[in-house]
Amino acid sequence: MSRPVLGRPVAAMVAVAVLLALTTAPSVAESPAVVAPPTGVPTAEQSNISPYPVLARLGLWNGRTFAPVAAGSIPAGHAIFMSHGWSPGYLDAYQRLQAASPDLVTAWTPGLVDGNGDSLMTGFVALATALQQADPHAAVVMFSWVDQSATSIPLDARGPELATEVNGHRLATAIDEALAPGFEAAGGQVHLIGHSFGANIVTTAALAMTSPPRQLTLLDSPEVEIARIGGAKNDLQYKLPRLDLGRGPTQTFVDNYISFVGERYSTHPGLGAVVDVQTKAPDGTDGEKHSYAITWYTASITATGQAGQPQVGYAWSPLTGAEVATVGTSYEQPSLDAPLHLDELTGAPPAGVVEHLAVGVDPLGIAGAPSPTLGVSGSTPTTANLTFTTTGASLWLTFTTELHGRPGDLLTLFVDGRERYQSSPPDDGVGAAGAFVILYDVEPGAHVLSATIGGPTPSASADPSTTAELSSLAIATTGGITRNFTATQTTELAVGAVIAAVVVVVAVLGLIALLVIGMVRRRRRRRADHDGGISTTSP
Repeated sequence: MSRPVLGRPVAAMVAVAVLLALTTAPSVAESPAVVAPPTGVPTAEQSNISPYPVLARLGLWNGRTFAPVAAGSIPAGHAIFMSHGWSPGYLDAYQRLQAASPDLVTAWTPGLVDGNGDSLMTGFVALATALQQADPHAAVVMFSWVDQSATSIPLDARGPELATEVNGHRLATAIDEALAPGFEAAGGQVHLIGHSFGANIVTTAALAMTSPPRQLTLLDSPEVEIARIGGAKNDLQYKLPRLDLGRGPTQTFVDNYISFVGERYSTHPGLGAVVDVQTKAPDGTDGEKHSYAITWYTASITATGQAGQPQVGYAWSPLTGAEVATVGTSYEQPSLDAPLHLDELTGAPPAGVVEHLAVGVDPLGIAGAPSPTLGVSGSTPTTANLTFTTTGASLWLTFTTELHGRPGDLLTLFVDGRERYQSSPPDDGVGAAGAFVILYDVEPGAHVLSATIGGPTPSASADPSTTAELSSLAIATTGGITRNFTATQTTELAVGAVIAAVVVVVAVLGLIALLVIGMVRRRRRRRADHDGGISTTSP
């Protein structure tokens, strides 16, 4: 009876140690065609460089599949852009399909399934179908970054998380290219939806768009503290305050749905206008619970406008004409039997009250330069490097961009050789990308910012007329930043867990050995006593 009781915690500790060890070697899907960094850019273990144009990452839902999107093809009206998250278990299929194709393999490419035969798009197909039925004239578009989100095991989250920032900027650039000229002037509105790491991508895109989206919907963005161990926490409480979010007609309405690893954002400084909904996921696997936020939001779309159905979730969207000022701040699903019936925990934020996150600003100068600017062009120089230093309080690197030239050419920024930012010369769609890169995911110390100008793909050159200038460079700072674990910290934790597991195993085996020895000795004494008793009574 004692063996199962002792064995379970020992096995659990060994399993934890093994799981932690597996997270120590971050990897991210790479194209079979290796892309070298631009001349002058430092090399990095994970560069995030992609050989594919940003528009190749978009797919327009046509009722059956996600179809290619041409530049300027999305007319004024409602445009809804969705992003998937981390894609564990899809690496083998992605690499096999990409090796056989000259074009980007996307999340909806036929044959992209995991070991169980499951498609990454299952939940998003249902979501896209519901959105199209609710708003027939809306353009429902999917963004794919499976080439940098796919991993072979369900634990290696660090690589995909480190690829979210640049893919958010790619999404913003792709949106600008896809929207028809005059989209905003004609009253067009954009709604961004992201699940898991996709929540990080759409938040970055929202910040990188000159004209912010009307709505930003986050579906189970990973924010639980244990996610830091594998480098998987989104930490959107540091990004969202940059957005002019709120309930006003010109602000971005932000709603957040929690099903497994999310958390409430409205409790953080500057985020009091966010709508948080704690759903109640049915019993199932961790992946099913994590995806339940998609299922719940899809159900809310189907119920919108239906008599007798709760008008929540999608029904709160300003794109439906809802009065967002009256929507509460915090809700909870109390029962599995009626998923859309919510308890309101906190009412709507007071009208006319604006919240902000206080940050410090440390301007950067450039030694030996006549002005604190960083300039590159399609002629020369095509790459410019700047060394700067961060502290534990460094939050963002901010700057002003002046970008002119041929549409489709790209300004790309790297930090220590990892691609972090992309933008293209603006047209009259959404506009140029915003000007920031995050710093709370790097360790304090010296870093190299690299700015490059190139064509739509790394193999193409920019037009000589294309120029970019970065000015007003500054580091924004704030206190109390808690970072994801680095690979080294995770390794140290894994080693400690392994040692602890070994110590427990040795201790348990030692205890068992002592018990066995004690039992043997008692049995021998009893036998000796028994034999002695017989010898004294014999004739």
